[in-house]
Amino acid sequence: MKAMVLTKPRGPLLFLMNLTCAPGSLTVLGPGAVLVIKGRTDIATLMTFLSATGKIVDPWNAVVDWARAVAATTVRYRLLAQALAEPITAGVPG
Repeated sequence: MKAMVLTKPRGPLLFLMNLTCAPGSLTVLGPGAVLVIKGRTDIATLMTFLSATGKIVDPWNAVVDWARAVAATTVRYRLLAQALAEPITAGVPG
């Protein structure tokens, strides 16, 4: 049950990341390919713009990493709080 907490924010954030990455690449490749075929630009310019779309996705990667870290820290904190709340009975004669 606790492992589910780690994966909850991952789905929507990855969906948003993929949603921005794929159309961005298609937006660059579509018109860029037409411009290359017509001779108005060269392939190096197209590849430069295509690699720049990866820089747009980098902030999304940071958000996904942050959400994973927050989820993992929350689970660890709750487990630690539960462990400290339980009385220690090991080694106590009774």
